[in-house]
Amino acid sequence: MWTDRLVALTSFAVSAHLMRHHYGPVKLVTDSTGAQLMEELRIPYKDVDTRLDELNKTPSSHWVLAKLKAHSLLAQDGEHGAYLMSDLDVFLTKPLPAKFFATPVAVQSFESLNDGRMSMLYQDALHHLLKALAAKDLPSWVESPHDLFAVEQSFNIGIFYTRLAKTMGKFADSMMEFID
Repeated sequence: MWTDRLVALTSFAVSAHLMRHHYGPVKLVTDSTGAQLMEELRIPYKDVDTRLDELNKTPSSHWVLAKLKAHSLLAQDGEHGAYLMSDLDVFLTKPLPAKFFATPVAVQSFESLNDGRMSMLYQDALHHLLKALAAKDLPSWVESPHDLFAVEQSFNIGIFYTRLAKTMGKFADSMMEFID
């Protein structure tokens, strides 16, 4: 247990320091427990927002609500109408390429699926996504929607950028309402 905890804490610290190194002051959206932990780690966040405490009675299986709530809060507090958000296990060893910021919304986070097979839910979602993408004009940096996915890939939005903060906030609010 301690090894896992130490790995997790080290991950949080390294992630935050790399993000700060490349992009300047970092804001943390968390709950009071997370804020206390980050204070103990002495991670120099510009601001710590503990409004995720509002979700403390939410079942842990609804973890996506915390991400949606964070998007909602960042949209409300957005100074410039844009924000970059990342999970605490994302390590940006170099800045993201300029093309990542060239579109109104960009997401990325490659993950390998545990058993090498896609779940039926993921296969179904992927089928509908590819069908929808085929009908759209894709950004120039995407050659084909099929190139974005392979059998052992998953995208969980570990890195998210938007310059449409208000729109993302409205989307996040509507999704939280739908889930509730």
